[in-house]
Amino acid sequence: MKKLRIYLDTSIVNFLFAEDAPDFRRVTEDFFAVHAQKYELFASEVVILEILRDPNPQHRQKLLDALHRHPVAMLPSNLEIERLADLYLARGIIPAKKREDALHVAHATVHGLDIIVVMELQTSGQCPPRRLDRRREPAGGLLARFAAALAAGGGR
Repeated sequence: MKKLRIYLDTSIVNFLFAEDAPDFRRVTEDFFAVHAQKYELFASEVVILEILRDPNPQHRQKLLDALHRHPVAMLPSNLEIERLADLYLARGIIPAKKREDALHVAHATVHGLDIIVVMELQTSGQCPPRRLDRRREPAGGLLARFAAALAAGGGR
């Protein structure tokens, strides 16, 4: 059986060291310790650039070490990814201030990955994992809306 190809956003690596979210830290540690080998894991230079902006040098190094310690392959960037990210932004599919998010999605799209995994701590203290899965997405889901918006030349 073919392994799912998963793109990991910077937030996933960051949750390995989330002192303020111990439950999500445990889930993330468990994912890497027990489940990661079941998948092909990918990230991009966007993840590295986001990590390098961390103002805490010790935390920054922990994040970089975690990427090297776990089986996460780095996806190369190219002009097609840049153009697709620009298109997502220009058409309002991804908010204009979220260029790095557009680049994450463009990397996963251009490289034909199955899932994008993102965890973000919300202001309510909730941390719902969001998953885009091309094979399991219901009709009218997020990927279908992306495609429709691009085809129509419109935004949200």
